[in-house]
Amino acid sequence: MIFVADPRNYLSATRILHISVEAMIDIANHIIAREGLGIPQSYHDAIKILVREGYLSRDKEDNFRAMIRFRNRAVHMYDEIDEKEIYRIICENLGDFQDYMDSIIKRYF
Repeated sequence: MIFVADPRNYLSATRILHISVEAMIDIANHIIAREGLGIPQSYHDAIKILVREGYLSRDKEDNFRAMIRFRNRAVHMYDEIDEKEIYRIICENLGDFQDYMDSIIKRYF
């Protein structure tokens, strides 16, 4: 498989996924602060608040929380992530970012 053959592919993809999840978290925290919805104690709490307030769908909450868990692993336990996992995420889960943005745009704008 070409993707896993070159470390630059999965290393850069890991970093881009990490940054993308951080952008999600930043958006969540911005909305929470701007709308006075409370003070999240964690990244997971930020998602929980947006679900509670109707910005995000409850049926997608587990997906968004999994994205945050991935981000935490990419930052703190990066040696536990392998190229096959990154490839799987790219092939199967990129739509979760679109779901997040669609939900935010629909509710916020």
